[in-house]
Amino acid sequence: MNAPAKQETIRLRKQLTGVVVSDKMEKTVVVRTDRRMVHPLYGKVVVVSKKFVAHDESNAHKIGDEVLIRQTKPLSKTKRWMVVETLVKAPQVAKPAKASSEKKVASAKAKAKTKATAKRKK
Repeated sequence: MNAPAKQETIRLRKQLTGVVVSDKMEKTVVVRTDRRMVHPLYGKVVVVSKKFVAHDESNAHKIGDEVLIRQTKPLSKTKRWMVVETLVKAPQVAKPAKASSEKKVASAKAKAKTKATAKRKK
């Protein structure tokens, strides 16, 4: 009898698209995915969101980027996804410079704080 030929199994992993909502960690991003579903009772279309913690090896993805993530083996307590590619880059937004009045207020607060600590030391 001939034994049946071994079939190679290819494990397809889940892939999702989402938007990066946090990049404060090193080599990690939080990706929010949205899906539409019909509410079972009211019949209204509702957007359901879920956040996934994903591994970002190059640390290149920023808040607002639309990315493709793929399921992977557990990398940490919460990381089970990996960023595969960037679909749409977020536009770069320049941080607004502090106004001169804000600087004056900040310096006045600092002076008041040093005076208060000086009085306590006496």
